[in-house]
Amino acid sequence: QEVIAETDEDGSGELEFEEFVELAAKFLIEEDEEALKAELKEAFRIYDKG
Repeated sequence: QEVIAETDEDGSGELEFEEFVELAAKFLIEEDEEALKAELKEAFRIYDKG
């Protein structure tokens, strides 16, 4: 939920496609591979609930 809240620019509580792209871009520039894996696992856990 924290990841969504940080990226949800319009405050809808859901990610629009453009917001999702912005979120994904953050993961693509992460240099620390372990941090990237942890963030992607958290994002997947959040979206898997939906």
